[in-house]
Amino acid sequence: MADFVVINGNAYEVTQDGASELEPVRIGAVVDSFSGNARSTVRAVKRGWGLTLLFRGDLSDEEMLRTDVSLGQAVPCSGDALKGVTATCIVDIGAAGFIPATDGTYGHWRTLAVTLRKAAP
Repeated sequence: MADFVVINGNAYEVTQDGASELEPVRIGAVVDSFSGNARSTVRAVKRGWGLTLLFRGDLSDEEMLRTDVSLGQAVPCSGDALKGVTATCIVDIGAAGFIPATDGTYGHWRTLAVTLRKAAP
């Protein structure tokens, strides 16, 4: 079974309802010319994905992710969430949260909202 999301070579677990493909971002614009024809300066369309990562117990994976993307550099991303392709992505880390543990243990698991955006078309 393939991993759902791999960021910079490390596989991460995603919450059951915590993944979505974002609206594509167009680089450029489509405008009407004086004659009424559409003129396009669109040079690229960048795809993006919103994920909620799940960390059970040890938080070293979360710290590794934060270290890998701390300077805003583009890193390789792949997995089923990206339809099996490998893309160079900018990873933005959002809010952290907690959900109740469901495997018979007491306590909570940590979640982390991340956004992946293709760095190059």
